[in-house]
Amino acid sequence: MILNAGRHFKYNIDTLMRNPEWNKGRRDCTVCINPADAKSMGLAGGQHVTVTTAAASEAGELELSEKVRPVTVLIPHGFGLIYDGEVHGINVNRLTQNTHRDPMGTPVHRFVPCRIEASA
Repeated sequence: MILNAGRHFKYNIDTLMRNPEWNKGRRDCTVCINPADAKSMGLAGGQHVTVTTAAASEAGELELSEKVRPVTVLIPHGFGLIYDGEVHGINVNRLTQNTHRDPMGTPVHRFVPCRIEASA
């Protein structure tokens, strides 16, 4: 699958992601894939999954959406912060390598090969 790191939506606006209380009760930092992909892997929405790239592995809640292209994984940017001693969400930057760059030297965060598995 291909990770598109840095999903943008209204719940990861600067101050809204700094204090988890702003997003309490919302599914603010999920691993989002197409339902057909989830079905082919035997995964279900709401389940905890692990996303693994050449750089690292991170776990999070699976969200399913028809709006996501097949074989694509979306994870929002700006999370993985430590608040009151607890990590809130996934730091998607950990899943990308600083050596994965385009010819101009810009890190490639929108096309990162990955795999998804059910978390143990």
